[in-house]
Amino acid sequence: MKFDFRTNAVSFVPTSATIIIPDSVKATAKQDFIGSLSTFNLNWHADLIIYTLLKYQAGRTFIINYYDPGFGKNEQVSYTVTGSDVLTGSGGQKIDCWILNHFNDDHSDNGGYERFWISKSTNEVLKMEDFGGNGRGYRYKLKLGVSAE
Repeated sequence: MKFDFRTNAVSFVPTSATIIIPDSVKATAKQDFIGSLSTFNLNWHADLIIYTLLKYQAGRTFIINYYDPGFGKNEQVSYTVTGSDVLTGSGGQKIDCWILNHFNDDHSDNGGYERFWISKSTNEVLKMEDFGGNGRGYRYKLKLGVSAE
């Protein structure tokens, strides 16, 4: 599938003779794409850039419109600053961070979440914790001291 934001068109060019996209999938993808054009949306793949641009304060909730063409409708996603934490840098320095949470499903840790540690001084995303049905995953910026726990 190809989504053209300049012409507002969706085209379906098979990448091989063995892959057939059902008409129902094509219709849904086209409907979701056209529906997304009426609002300003950001792409999930830019999330770590987007978070560096936000103005953080305790208790603040951000509502971000995300849309990834071909993966369903655009949606408003909430992220809440739930507290602060201190991380240790690779040189032993202490880095004061905001904690930004996005809860999935039932808005509790049990339903899954993404949690981000964002430097209060630089707004860099330094750490991410992702917890869901497939277990827990972490991503760290290289400037952090990381050890096996």
